[in-house]
Amino acid sequence: MIKVAPAGQKDAVEMRKVYAGFVAQQIEARNPIIALEADLMSSMAMDGVAREHPQHVINCGIMEANVIGTAAGLSLTGRKPFVHTFTAFASRRCFDQLFMSLDYQRNNVKVIASDAGVTACHNGGTHMSFEDMGIVRGLAHSVVLEVTDAVMFEDILRQLIDLDGFYWVRTIRKQAPSVYAPGSTFTIGKGNVLREGDDITLIANGIMVAEALEAARQLEQEGSARR
Repeated sequence: MIKVAPAGQKDAVEMRKVYAGFVAQQIEARNPIIALEADLMSSMAMDGVAREHPQHVINCGIMEANVIGTAAGLSLTGRKPFVHTFTAFASRRCFDQLFMSLDYQRNNVKVIASDAGVTACHNGGTHMSFEDMGIVRGLAHSVVLEVTDAVMFEDILRQLIDLDGFYWVRTIRKQAPSVYAPGSTFTIGKGNVLREGDDITLIANGIMVAEALEAARQLEQEGSARR
């Protein structure tokens, strides 16, 4: 069930805090989740979770490719690993490990790739990626997702904990424009029509959905029926 939020609002919570809260909730629910970081604990608001639940959070350091291999091994013990690093590292730097350890061996690992595209901001060009979805989608058994806002992120994470396989989720770390109203639920692999119209179709994903909705509003003012 999809409900669109009022236009022009920001999420009340940062995406990284959605993720940290999800991990803590799953630990407290006694799910065998293990969160792995590559020296980005504070960047993803995981410091507090690690202090409260040190057996469920592993900071592997600046060795992104090895984090993927570690997560694959943990998955073979029945645990449910969630790996986080920046999108550029979760795609370009880790590509061979994504193939060998996750795709080829069909291991149950979820990769959360943050600071997508130019949202890396002051970290500069080395931390930005624009080809990441194409890279990972080329792996036969990957499922690549890009979340739009905190409401979608919460619902997708809730689904992923019970799904088996290699899922790769693209997101930003901080506040996103609010697109969906609380209580909205999503079907993985299915798009959502947010507005109806006959003249123009705008297709977007991630944080660009809010931009597409704004473009649709402007086109409507000019007399175009858009969806």
